[in-house]
Order: sequence, then structure tokens, then C-alpha cells
Amino acid sequence: MHDQNIMPFPEDQGFDISPGLQTSIAVRRLHIDRLGSPFPSKCISLSQDAAKSRNMFSSLFNVSYTLEACYKTCYQQHIIERCKCGDTSFPFHDTIDALTGSWDTVKAQSSGSITARPCITTVEEICVTEVSTAYSRGDFTCDCPLSCSQDDFIGVNSFSKWPSDVYKEKLYQVLGEHSDPMVKNVLFGKNGQTSDPTGNILKVQVYFDQLNYESISEEEAYGAISLLADLGGQIGFWVGLSVLAAFEVIELLFDLCRLGFLWCCNRGKVKQESANLDGRMMSSRKPSLTNIHKF
Repeated sequence: MHDQNIMPFPEDQGFDISPGLQTSIAVRRLHIDRLGSPFPSKCISLSQDAAKSRNMFSSLFNVSYTLEACYKTCYQQHIIERCKCGDTSFPFHDTIDALTGSWDTVKAQSSGSITARPCITTVEEICVTEVSTAYSRGDFTCDCPLSCSQDDFIGVNSFSKWPSDVYKEKLYQVLGEHSDPMVKNVLFGKNGQTSDPTGNILKVQVYFDQLNYESISEEEAYGAISLLADLGGQIGFWVGLSVLAAFEVIELLFDLCRLGFLWCCNRGKVKQESANLDGRMMSSRKPSLTNIHKF
């Protein structure tokens, strides 16, 4: 199960269905949004035209970029460059945008005498096996980042016997009314030989588990908006603190000046009162002339 605009790979994402059984598949959709560079996922968003340089299937089927398609393209590129031929499991023509560079490298090494062709000889098949083994071990480096937007479909399988013993005769009767030779072969085997039709038929039922989907999105843990907000808060705090401190210093200086002025004024007043007191004391001690004449 896959999105409609990507290349399917049943060998990697598919599952087997057994005959003689009814297979019910409950599908759930999972949507993933990732953040590109400089975030850890380093995903990319490519249009279908831009994806042709990383996805060899885009040139043939006009599909979007996927991680799996990019790895298979990288595998085919290594096959072409090392074995000078293409793995027949995948497209290998030199007209494919993603493979043009590899074929140009091979042609330059052989003076242009090699054309795009499949690997069919024994030596070439051995070379393909060696490259495939090295690729499975992870010896090759492929530039295949994740896609920034991705839709996955997760299926949960359940099985039951089908057809049942009660329904079997009715089903065989309905199938027997068809004139299609393939249906006849299912019921009676090839050349009219009897066979058990149960081993040739199956039933698949696909449905959505829920009519909604799960979404996973990457978000910045500490973005530019949070940074600006915190900077504004810190600046406001320190600027406010500085203004308050400045007013406190101004008030302190004002109080010191006022206290100094009051101290100076009070000091002059004390000196004047002391002089007046001394004058009154001297005048009280001086003898009177009237008293002298009386003696």
C-alpha cells in the first residue's frame, strides 16, 4: 500500500496473501512533516521535475521522490559504473536523467565504445552479485535524504477461512456459469483435470480502520520568535532595572544635597544664637553709673 504519486516496491513494502483464506486489511494513514536543514532530519522537498535527478522512476512514470526510490537509483548507478551494464530488475537506459551521469562516466572510460545494455553474461551477473552484496553491507554511500512531506499507509492483516463449507457449493456454482477459460481452470484445473478450487481462490477486503489519519510534525524547540520574545523580556527587565537604579541614585543625591544644605543653614543659625547669648552675658556683668554715684 502506497501513495498514488510514488513508485511502489512490493518486495519491500508489500505482504503475501494465501489462497483459501479471506484476508482483511485495515488501513491507517500516517502523514509526516519534517524540517529541512539545518535541523537533524535534513529533508528535501523536490518537485517531480527536480526529482528526476535522484529518482530514475520519475523519468518513466512521473512519480515523486522517495527515500526507497533514491536508494534503488543509487544501487543501479553503482551497477552501471562497476559492471558497465544495468541490472535488469530496474530501468537502465541512458536516456533516464538519474542514470545519464553514470553512463557518461562508463563511456568516457571506454572511449565511447559501450552502449546502455543489460547485464546478461556470466561475468556481468557475478559483478552484479558482488555489487549487490556490498550494497547490502552498506559499503556504498548514497546521497538520499528524507522527504520533508511523506504519507505512509499502515496495514493490519487478519485472516479467516474462505469459502466456508456452507458457501463453497454456491460459489462453485456461480463460477461455473462463467465461460472464461481462466475460471474453468480454477474450478477444474488445466485440461479438465480435477483439482481443489480452494487452493486457487482467495478473497481480499481492504478498508480504512478509521476515517481520520495520524499526523507527525517536526517543530523548532526554540525558534526565532521565542528568541526575540526572550531577548525583549530580558532587555525590558534590565532596562527597567537600570531606570529604577538611576532614579534611586538621583533621589540619593538629592537627599544628600538637601541634608547638606540643611546642615549648613543650621550651623550658621547656631553660631548666631551663640553670639547673641555671649553678648547678653557681658552686658549683665557691667556696673551701673547710677550705683557708683550713690556710694
